[in-house]
Amino acid sequence: MVLMVSNPASGTGVYTVRMPSRIPALLAEFLEVMLFVIQPLTNTNVYSNPNDVKDQAREHLAHAAHLREIFDPVLIYQELRHGVFDPSGLFQHIGETLKHHCAPMRDRAVEDLVRFAQQPGVEAVKAFRTCLELLELMKLVCDCLGYSSLYPLTIMRTGYRQPPTYPAPSLAPAQYWHL
Repeated sequence: MVLMVSNPASGTGVYTVRMPSRIPALLAEFLEVMLFVIQPLTNTNVYSNPNDVKDQAREHLAHAAHLREIFDPVLIYQELRHGVFDPSGLFQHIGETLKHHCAPMRDRAVEDLVRFAQQPGVEAVKAFRTCLELLELMKLVCDCLGYSSLYPLTIMRTGYRQPPTYPAPSLAPAQYWHL
């Protein structure tokens, strides 16, 4: 929001008041969502091989550390303000990381994301939007997997189960009509 105020008495005083940019907060949140999606699961299956889980956790932590190294919200915002930000390299690394963590059916969307980032101008914004959509889908999958693993435990510990709202259907009207 830009507000311009002039002083009618002097006629020369023009003041501009600007709201602070929300881009740094958006970039920081973007990084946190990426890190949330690729972090190792805390609830592992009892039947999993503990060595496999440890290797996977180490790999996930390495990916998270790599993302923190290449994605600096303050630097990206500064480059955006000066008009020198080139998203192609950054989104190339993000795409490789996402391909490693998302379902194979999303590989084409990740490739589109990298392709959008290599194009100049407004097309690069499509890369950011596509990445946010992918992260949203991946976050939903993480949430669903968490809920599905907790569901049996919830049912087991719940003492009261809600009775069905509707009575069982009766076939009497259909039998009467058929006769």
